[in-house]
Amino acid sequence: MAANLDQAAFAVKGRFVHAVSGSYGELEYAEDGLLVVEDGVIKAVYKGAVAVGVALTNLGGNTSVVELASDEFLVPGLIDCHVHAAQYAYAGTATDKPLMQWLQHYTFPAERRCADVAYARKVYASFVERLLRNGTTAAALYATIHVPATKVLVDTCLEKGLRAVVGKVCMDRHGAEDYEETTEAALAGTKECVEYVRAAQPGAAGLGRLVQPCVVPRFIPTCTPELLKALGELANGADDIWVQSHASETPDQMAFVDSLHPGQRCTEIFDGHGLLTNKCVMAHCVGRPSGIEARRSWLCPSVL
Repeated sequence: MAANLDQAAFAVKGRFVHAVSGSYGELEYAEDGLLVVEDGVIKAVYKGAVAVGVALTNLGGNTSVVELASDEFLVPGLIDCHVHAAQYAYAGTATDKPLMQWLQHYTFPAERRCADVAYARKVYASFVERLLRNGTTAAALYATIHVPATKVLVDTCLEKGLRAVVGKVCMDRHGAEDYEETTEAALAGTKECVEYVRAAQPGAAGLGRLVQPCVVPRFIPTCTPELLKALGELANGADDIWVQSHASETPDQMAFVDSLHPGQRCTEIFDGHGLLTNKCVMAHCVGRPSGIEARRSWLCPSVL
């Protein structure tokens, strides 16, 4: 498929799978279809040879038409609801340890390297390019505890055109050597990154932004109640801030949570600090308690 898709208006003719407007979760397949795009927005969809023929006749001279080959088709961009950008450096490996050991042995050392902004820029560029190359056009992303590297991830998404929710990871206890922060630093850094996301997209607001701001309490074991409370207040203080974290991920993680907060589950603790908002994405949730079932729209399984 060769064409300049950066121009203001173009159309794509051929097979496509299309999300039905106003019908959540419904897809339709068009063997002979036409999508008309103006200023980055799909303005019209035509299906069937007759309708497509008429539409092609009526298109203005400034609209180029891309015709798909017989072995090509269009699908909506994929959405990854949970991905740690810094962990791309060892993707597909490091599967030999349970979660809490895995974090100490592989994850925290890999994320700690993002204190080096040049390293973070290299990893994040490769990571975002890989997502886009494989059809993922939107993602909920975790950065690391480093403010400069989080800003690099925001910039990379904007430069390469990935729609994303991006947040600085917060962890003020039970981290690793040189990979933990104070409660005050976690909150101040989060506020700085939220403002950076907003300022990087002047004239845009809310869901109109390509990149959305987010608060990220990593998970219950690494966040004190004081930090959770402050992040909950921040998230509820504006209508454009998302929340990302992990809940009830593995048996060893759940046992650790129970040792810190006897008798409480992750979702109960998050909820008690105002973090189960209507813009909340909780990863994994393998051991979800029965009482949270009514709130499952806020919980998602892991994609990575």
